Formats: sequence, C-alpha cells, structure tokens
Amino acid sequence: MPAWAAPANSGPGVANGHVLVLAAALVGVALLGVAWLRLWRSVRADPTLGLRDVWWVAGAWTAPLLFAAPFASQDVWVYAAQGKVVASGMSAATPLHALSHSAWVSAVDPKYLRGGSIYGPGANGLSAMFASVSGGHPWIAVEGWRLAVIGSMVLCGWGVARIAATRGANPVEAVVAGVANPAVLIAFIAGAHNDAVMIGLVVAGIALAVTGRRWWALSVLALAVTVKAPAALAVLAVAWWCWKGSWFRRALAVAAGSAMTLCALGVSGLFSGGGFSWLKSASIGTVASAFSLVRFAGTTSSGPVNLVQTIGILVAVVLVLAVPRGRSWIGALAIGFGVMAVCSANPQPWYLVWAVPLVACTFVEGGVQRPVLVVLCAMATWSVLPFGPLVWFGGIIALAVIGFRWIRSWQVPDALTHAQPAPVGDAT
Repeated sequence: MPAWAAPANSGPGVANGHVLVLAAALVGVALLGVAWLRLWRSVRADPTLGLRDVWWVAGAWTAPLLFAAPFASQDVWVYAAQGKVVASGMSAATPLHALSHSAWVSAVDPKYLRGGSIYGPGANGLSAMFASVSGGHPWIAVEGWRLAVIGSMVLCGWGVARIAATRGANPVEAVVAGVANPAVLIAFIAGAHNDAVMIGLVVAGIALAVTGRRWWALSVLALAVTVKAPAALAVLAVAWWCWKGSWFRRALAVAAGSAMTLCALGVSGLFSGGGFSWLKSASIGTVASAFSLVRFAGTTSSGPVNLVQTIGILVAVVLVLAVPRGRSWIGALAIGFGVMAVCSANPQPWYLVWAVPLVACTFVEGGVQRPVLVVLCAMATWSVLPFGPLVWFGGIIALAVIGFRWIRSWQVPDALTHAQPAPVGDAT
C-alpha cells in the first residue's frame, strides 16, 4: 500500500472510510448504467452513429480502470501466482503454497493455496508469460491480464458486429448492448477475469462460422477451450449447425471439432504442464458459493453440487442440439451458457457475461432479447455488490418469467425469419 494511502485504512475511522468507498462504488456503477442505457437509446434512434463513435465512448469508460485495483474479485492474483509457478518450471498442477511466503501469494485467498490450477493450459500459458515479463512484480502480471482482457473485448466487439450484420441487425447497437456495457466493464475489465479471453475467442469463432469459414472457426474455438472448459459448448454448436445435411456429416464435424480441441489442449499443455488434471479441479465443487441453487437445499457437499452442475451441462447440450425450427442456434448457445453459469459448482456473477455478447447478436424487433440482456447485465454487475444474492436470485426469477413467455411464443414465426433468408449456420 502506498504510504499516502495508509491513513485511510487505519485507525478508528476504518469503518466510515469503507462505507464512503462503498457508497462511491454504488454511485459510480449506477451512473455507468444510466450512461450505457442512454447511449444504447441514442444508437437505436440515430442510425448515423458508427462503430468509431462507440469505440471512443467505450475507451473513455475503460481508461480509468487501467489504473484501478481489481474490483469485486481478487481472482486475478491467483492467475499471477499460477503464472509464477509455471514460469518457474513447475507444473500447473503444483499447489500455490510451493511459492512459500513470496509476494506472489500475499493477495491470494488461502483456499486457493492448497490445489493446482483450475484453468486450462492456454490461461496458464498466458499467466506464465505475464509473470515472466513482470520483473518480479505481481501487479505488472495483473496489468498484463487486464490488457489481455481489453484486447479480447475488442475482438469480441468485432465478432458481435459481424454476426449481427449477417442477421440483418444493427451491428452498432449489438456492440453497445453486448460489449460496451457495465457488466463487461466491471466484471471483465475491472475484475480482469480470464473468462473474457474465452468469450472473446468464442464470439470470434462464431463470427468466422457464420461467414463461411467453418474450419477456422473450429480452430479458434479450440483455443477458447484451452482457456476455460465451458467453451466446448460452442465447439459443439458450430460443428452441429454449420455442417448441414445428413446426421453423418454432423457427426463427423463434431468428431473433427473434438479432435482439434484435444490437439489444442495437448499442445498448449506442453508449455504449462499439468496435463488434463485441471479438468478435474475445474469440474468438482465441494463448497457452493452464495449464488448456488444448492443452498436452497441447505447443503454445500460435493454430491448435490456436482449433480446440479452435471444437470446444467446436459440441459445446455440439449438446448444447443434441439433448437426449434426457425430459431437461432446462437440464441440457444447463449441460453446454454447461462444455464451452465447458474448451475455451476461455484457460480459467480461474471459467469453470466458469457451469454451477454451472444444475446446481443440475436436482437429482433418485438423479441425478448433486450430485456434478457438488461437483466443479465444487472445480475452480473450488482451481484458483486452488497445484497448480491438478492439481486442474483431476483434476476433468475425474472429470467424464468421471460423465458416462459418466450417459449409460449414459439408457435409464432420470427419477424426475422419472414424478412430474410436464414443466415449461414442458423437452424432452419
């Protein structure tokens, strides 16, 4: 801590100081939300606004976060410590307590010191690269991750614009709603989560798929899986829906996508070690978070937690494979990501942002996508603040009501379906 800041965090005034900081954070988040909604409304009302205007606004919102401490989550310090482990020549499966009492573990939650990395070899490789160029300063490695997140969100914006354009939607509105929003800024950039790298690669891969470059799409999506395992759902979706025709062709595409993913995991694992041990660490939960559905049953043991997570994965797979005729598989993938996020062993607010850019790609007039996106952003943003579980479960109820109404409307064809032919890769 800088010497000039020490008085603000010591002495009898600590409680008051924390309340003032919390109040400032709440006001700042609220102002950012209002500014975003006004920008969104302006983009819908004025078709002359271009992506360059949006990038300037998003850049102005992002710039102050470059100099801020990690907000709402300290996971990025775990990334830095795991990078130091790999950069030191040890396997990513090595527990972080191997770093002893060094500065690299001073900000790491003690519960993460006893096990190996729960992230893929691609994420571990990036962490090792940032640790190697940090000069021994963990905060430089953390800033490296923040820059990687910003780059991934630029890539995500490019992908969202391309996907929206192929669907006849307004690409500028899609970027404002899906990328330049408070959830991305607060959960991804301010929090510096590696989920942003995963979803940036996922959206870029889907953009390649819907513009006819299917094999390149599978390659990019395979890289996304090396960051975090949930991206495998996108590999399945692209392989299943972008190779139309017989079941045999689709099965071959799924097999090819799986082989490419395993190859990417194997090659990237050579540089970070640990093999596939991270899959076990990432998929088994023993303590549910405050946002877990299992807490309603009054238990946090591994059995019910893993059962709910497995059910969520199966539901997501069924949603992606069984998209009703006339509905977009991209929208089904967004729902699948949302289901996996809510049902995961230790759900966190930023997991919901997996679905946000994909929902923005599916905007149609009269659809439910816009209210769904607003609810998702509110949950991801406000759940990290006080009364977070109340916001979280209130949002789940709101999404359930919206989803029920949406399912009831399935017998009515989309306006988009009548307006233009289905784009490449859509379920029809």
